[in-house]
Amino acid sequence: MEVEIEHVELGFINELNKNICGLQVEGNLMCFALRTGSLFLIDLDTPSNVIRCQIPLVRDGGVNAEKVLKIWLNPSRSLILVKTNFAKYYLCDVDVIVKTNGESMTQNAIASVKQLSKKNCDVRSVAWVRNAKATGMHDKFNLLIGTARGQVYYIEINSKLSEQNATLLYESPDSIDGIYWNDANGDIIIASKNKLIYWDGLQSSSNNNKNDREISPKITLSKKRKSNEVEEYEHMHMEYTNKFAVYKNSFAWVTESGIVFSNVEQVKKSNKKVLGSSKVILNVELPNSKKPIRDIILSDYHILILRESSITIVNQLDNSVIYNQSIWSNDNEHILGFASDVHYKQATFWCFSASNIFEIILKKESNSVWRLLCDQQRYDDALNLQDLSLFEQSSIQYLKGMHLLEENVYSDAAKCFGKSDTVSIPEIALKLLDGDDGMLKIGEQKLNALQFFLSEKLLNYRHKDSLKYTIILDWIMWNYVRLFCLIDEKACSEREPDRLKYWDQRKEEISSSVKKLIDDNINLLERGTFYQLLEKSGRRIELLYLAEKLNDHQYLMNYWIRNENWYESLKVLQKAKDPQLAYKHANILLVNCSQSTINTWMTMENLNPVFLIDAILTYFSIYQKSTKGSKVLQENYALTYLKWYVGNNDVNDKIIYNTIVYMMITTPIIQEGNDAMQTDHNNDNDVIEFMENYSSKSHLEFVLRLSLKFERIKVAIYLLKLSDQYEDAVDLALSNGLVDEAKEIANMESLAKDFTTKRKLWIKIAQVVLSQHLEKPDIKQNIRSIIRESKGTVKINDLLPFFNEFTTVANLKDELVRSLEEHNHEIITIRDKIKHSLELKKDIIHETEKFKERYRILEPGKSCDQCQKMLQTRKFLVFPCGHCFHTDCLIRAILSSNDYNLKGKIENFQKRLNKDRKSVNPKELEELMATKCCLCSDIAINKIDEATIDDKERSQWVI
Repeated sequence: MEVEIEHVELGFINELNKNICGLQVEGNLMCFALRTGSLFLIDLDTPSNVIRCQIPLVRDGGVNAEKVLKIWLNPSRSLILVKTNFAKYYLCDVDVIVKTNGESMTQNAIASVKQLSKKNCDVRSVAWVRNAKATGMHDKFNLLIGTARGQVYYIEINSKLSEQNATLLYESPDSIDGIYWNDANGDIIIASKNKLIYWDGLQSSSNNNKNDREISPKITLSKKRKSNEVEEYEHMHMEYTNKFAVYKNSFAWVTESGIVFSNVEQVKKSNKKVLGSSKVILNVELPNSKKPIRDIILSDYHILILRESSITIVNQLDNSVIYNQSIWSNDNEHILGFASDVHYKQATFWCFSASNIFEIILKKESNSVWRLLCDQQRYDDALNLQDLSLFEQSSIQYLKGMHLLEENVYSDAAKCFGKSDTVSIPEIALKLLDGDDGMLKIGEQKLNALQFFLSEKLLNYRHKDSLKYTIILDWIMWNYVRLFCLIDEKACSEREPDRLKYWDQRKEEISSSVKKLIDDNINLLERGTFYQLLEKSGRRIELLYLAEKLNDHQYLMNYWIRNENWYESLKVLQKAKDPQLAYKHANILLVNCSQSTINTWMTMENLNPVFLIDAILTYFSIYQKSTKGSKVLQENYALTYLKWYVGNNDVNDKIIYNTIVYMMITTPIIQEGNDAMQTDHNNDNDVIEFMENYSSKSHLEFVLRLSLKFERIKVAIYLLKLSDQYEDAVDLALSNGLVDEAKEIANMESLAKDFTTKRKLWIKIAQVVLSQHLEKPDIKQNIRSIIRESKGTVKINDLLPFFNEFTTVANLKDELVRSLEEHNHEIITIRDKIKHSLELKKDIIHETEKFKERYRILEPGKSCDQCQKMLQTRKFLVFPCGHCFHTDCLIRAILSSNDYNLKGKIENFQKRLNKDRKSVNPKELEELMATKCCLCSDIAINKIDEATIDDKERSQWVI
């Protein structure tokens, strides 16, 4: 342990010199008093703010002036008890003093404890008693005081500071050196001359209910009760020294032979005598000194002893002296006493002289005590020490674990080992499993202990070493499997129902532990190892729980399918929404649970039916076999799904439509009253309706071959019409007796302009119809019907070859007459058209002759519209629009234009001319040039984005 003593700088207070008489520190508030009656309050969180107030003392200016002797501050730092040399006592309200900044010492701020003054009490010791029934500001604490005459008074402070009640609780023939009071249980220890007297507060209450029991010094020190213990020691004859110290639940008392000390609560827990078990530090164990002990205080594990200016610190655990130094001062001043603050975050210790205040800083107190605490088997106290290093904490946990292991407390030992890194994991595991006697109970206990140990280790490696973490995790899982096996073996040999129930509960507990292990480590566990362990041990519930937590839908699907639980399989698929999972298991699910499967598929938005075609066709083949010989046709769920899919999605995959049509065409239909399976041609309408909606999205040739193979005639006719194979469609319709369908084909609007094909189709229809009705008396009506329905496409003369020699003229007379009349009308129409054509010919010849006589008159001095020079100087060309060009200017204009067709022809002519003049005809060039005017034709339009004036001409206009 390291000890530092620091001087508190108070130089800004002028009257400090040899004037300090008392120091108290509570709740980080320092309060010290001067003999002159000045009180100083300093909040150590803000030490720059110093509050000063004045106690109203009697001042006569002489030697007998009233002076402050000592002060006491309560644990809540709200009240100060002040003692003067005139046997007067004052209670000061700290809160009021702070609010008024010490400027107003009214009755609210300070009050005299008159009952003590009247009794002329010389207070030697004070204990603050917390008032559980407090209702006001000042009655939160009462006073338990001991006097030099051996009296113990209980001062009850009312809501008003000036109102107090004093009750005499105890009298001793000798001075009261110190009082120990415990607010929690009412224990009291009184030190008087050579005696220590102890009263047990719990035994003083008649109410056994701890919550309702009233705790008060009045009850503990009731006259009806005797003390529980009395111990006598050799009396120390020093009168004006502090012989008694209290720290939390501990006390220390200075005797002639040494220092008696004890931790009351710790002794009571061990069921030993409180005073009889006290420890003693003999004077001979202390450093040699002729000076008596002036004051003592306690820390958690040390005793601080003051002898003049020398401070000695002794370890309570082994009475060893760990510090002995004198406080150096210029004036060789004596230290008057100690003060301690045990009610703040961390205890602080102080000492003071008449002129100075010092802070005693204890650092690394744990270094000197943790091993000693472990030797005394006080491991929890050792772990609660401040400033322990990781190695020290680990060592304490290991020692505690070894102690618990010796006591056969396996689970607690395992937890301690888990928090220690002193020994390797395998070595600890061997210690925990060592000595197994073969009994199941012992084996289970040790396995549980090993689980506790590994679980603690797991927490240590979570963010440090992933490999060790994984190994420990697998080890824990393996231990759980062993526990399951052990319990199963025991349950199999058990016959008592209660014991069987117990083992079932144990399995449930272990199962919950396994689930928690999975939950806590779901992202870190090695799934392959966990699966293997749980599968081989047959732990179905835990296995499925693991897969669900891992979202391992593939494993869950495989598991439920192996067990033929289609409902659970589809639940997994619906939750996963994984297309690959659906594709993989589509076959078996669709075959075994068709309706639920397609309902699940319908909920999966990202499913592509193309990858389901194999499964659908497999299902359909089984479906066809199952319906063979059946009187009731069941629903084709695969067809239902595909129809739903194409109806709700924009699908372009032809294989889907081909599959739908294939199933529609090849599905047999059971007709009423017939046990055999027959193809119902009326059902072709469903196929045709589907093809009308999606004709462009299926392979028509495939569907046509399929329709012909399965004799779906209407479907085949529809497809032939759709592919413009009208003759084949009519032939197929007529060959199957579908005359009306053949007539519909022949009258289709697409054949309106193809008279030849239409006539050919109607002749085929007429041949079939007439061949069926020649022997019937209504042949005349049939002839008339054919001609009418064909809308004149077929006439009577077209039908004549189809009549036999037995057909009478009477049946044909009306139609022949009508045909001749129509023929006569057509001849007249043709004659009129010929006359009109002859007249038109004459007009054309006349216009041609007039065109030959056309000419243009050129004014004298007419210039070329391209080069603006005289036109007559060179060979030129005049266009009907009036524009005139030299032939060479016109050629240049055409060659520089965007008319690539005309330009190419002229360039080709020029090349041929350069090669051989005899091979070209000059008139050819003239015809090319006369094709179009380069100013008012598209040649000029194509040059609209070009500049009107070229660079050469622009340069000529420059001034």
